[in-house]
Amino acid sequence: MGKTVAHWFCQAAKNSATDRKGKHTMTTLYHGLLADVSACKNDAQAIADMATLNWAASKIPLYMDFGAEGDMSQYTPSGTRQRYAIVNSRNNAVIDGGKPVGKDFKLIDNQDILTDACEFATETGMEVKRAGAVEGGSFVVIEAEFPGLYNLMSVEGTYQERIQQREAAGLRRGDAVSGGVTIIASHQPGKKTRVRSFLRRLSCMNGMTVHSDLRALALSHRSSYDSKARETLQRMMQEVSNSFSDHVVAVDTLTGCAVNREVQKAHVIGVTQPELLTAVMEETIKRGICGTPRNMAAFVIDELASKDAVKQLLDSYMADTGKRVLDSIINILDTQPGVEHCRGTLAQSYHAVTHHFDHNYGRKNNPDSAVMFALTGKGDEIKTAALTFGLELVQMAGKA
Repeated sequence: MGKTVAHWFCQAAKNSATDRKGKHTMTTLYHGLLADVSACKNDAQAIADMATLNWAASKIPLYMDFGAEGDMSQYTPSGTRQRYAIVNSRNNAVIDGGKPVGKDFKLIDNQDILTDACEFATETGMEVKRAGAVEGGSFVVIEAEFPGLYNLMSVEGTYQERIQQREAAGLRRGDAVSGGVTIIASHQPGKKTRVRSFLRRLSCMNGMTVHSDLRALALSHRSSYDSKARETLQRMMQEVSNSFSDHVVAVDTLTGCAVNREVQKAHVIGVTQPELLTAVMEETIKRGICGTPRNMAAFVIDELASKDAVKQLLDSYMADTGKRVLDSIINILDTQPGVEHCRGTLAQSYHAVTHHFDHNYGRKNNPDSAVMFALTGKGDEIKTAALTFGLELVQMAGKA
């Protein structure tokens, strides 16, 4: 049991919560889209080769003027229409997201990002574990982890003290998680390089942001990957590293807050269909069932959690509303991996939200897009909101 989380990492596209012996396995949100590069030991060139990132983005003109004889070897970009497509040199896939660029647009170099990511990972005590290209190369994803495991049942002490406590107490499946950062670099114009933290339970991966304001530190691709960009990436990774203990405490806080099923449902509804919860609250006020609450969290804890009339109103609204995503999350509350370790708490509803967007949403039709949706799109916003709203509910529950 002293091995790192990589021992449990599911290879290929395995998407199962249990192995053949019924034990919990490790399934990341990438479902085989990235290569396991843990053997490379933070060697950027070795990672580039193993993860097939040893290619360069290039600009191809969309319009050309040919020589008088139509000689295609003697072309130049057409005068007033100098627009270029960004192309993956390995597979010739267009990776600019349908947004051609001008002649002065600076391309991002995969090797530069990999080299700096490996250097910063080494400086902060992490190892690059997974890397690869998503959506034909439009996005390069690099994931680095801290060694060892966190014990979610202990919230005191530094990282090393947590590791010592975990080793002394013995590893318990479901309580233990690994953690680190994900770097998402985009070749698409207008997109930004992002650095996000993640926590991973042995039974399931549930990613989330450390602080929403990390978005403000994103790198712009409108300039070359120069020394300033490098410094920004280093600052982002250091901030994530420094804030990691807060990340663990937040999840522990949800795990320590026991609630009933109505509150769990409201937690999910509040981040997936907040307008539904608002409508219920307004109707209860209109009918005189309850007074005007201070905020939505107060309504959930003070009114919905205990008043049958409010519960019945919520159920009737849910029955009359199109709620495909909401239903999907509610349905896995009791079946998600690791539920035995957080049952009856706000962590149960939080993990159901993150599990849905990390593993289920959009997987059948377009796994690549589903990953980016969970990492940088609406799915990421909903996961972050689930943590924030969950902590608001904890605070109100403490006052009830």
